Amino acid sequence: MASTSEDGELVDLQGYTVPLAALKVGWHLEESGCALSVHRDGTDAPTLRVRGVDGRKPDLSSETLAAIRRWKRHLIALVECRAPKPVWE
Repeated sequence: MASTSEDGELVDLQGYTVPLAALKVGWHLEESGCALSVHRDGTDAPTLRVRGVDGRKPDLSSETLAAIRRWKRHLIALVECRAPKPVWE
């Protein structure tokens, strides 16, 4: 189910509500061959890592980099999100 906020349309995932724009950034990165991961060292805020094909640094546009910065908090939450068990298990 979707709703809206000042950031636009929201998508309700099980246990988490995320702006559709943040999902679109994640999907764009995935379609571009990028892999997202989160690094936590226990002292600082989590770091979002974006890797390209074969672990190389991806060639991202300034618009994509700005979108990553804007939605970083949500992208981290999405990367760390665990899918619920299917009801048939």
